[in-house]
Amino acid sequence: MKNFGPFSTYNPEKDTPEAALAENSNILFIKDNDGNEWYDVQRRFNEKTLKVVFDKSGVIYSASYDASSLWPVNAYVAEVSVDDIPDLFPLPIQGLDWQFNGAKIVPRTYTVEQLKTQAQRDKDILLNQAAKEIAPLKDAVDLNIATPDEQERLKAWMLYRVLLSRLDPGTAPDIDWPQSPQ
Repeated sequence: MKNFGPFSTYNPEKDTPEAALAENSNILFIKDNDGNEWYDVQRRFNEKTLKVVFDKSGVIYSASYDASSLWPVNAYVAEVSVDDIPDLFPLPIQGLDWQFNGAKIVPRTYTVEQLKTQAQRDKDILLNQAAKEIAPLKDAVDLNIATPDEQERLKAWMLYRVLLSRLDPGTAPDIDWPQSPQ
């Protein structure tokens, strides 16, 4: 399977058809460190293979069977046989949860710092969701118009929010997340 990159933008040599296209049609050109021009590279790929675009860490951020739909500026491109695509690999790409390890697609390995950052982001999202659930229930209680069901739901959401607020994202990935009220 073929592997190219990293690709970066360049200005075509003067007095070439590419230079005219770049100047007159605002077309960008990219090539890799070995001088392989992206528009030429696309023709070298097998139409039946998956092409993945990944960064220097191997994190895949784009993939397609059609190389012309990819734009790997500041990235690498590898060709992957259909037989080597993991069953759970999503197309189109959703998130940054997969890596190319030089030979195949594998689930992404996160550093502890990345896991801590993800945990803080997840905690913030869940706290915001809890606040949105609590606000109208709290209003109903404050106005003395809450039903018994609303009072119970308010209590459950408030407990959930307190438990979330006590979580330390610095302990990621070993976090025991509280269960969201239904």
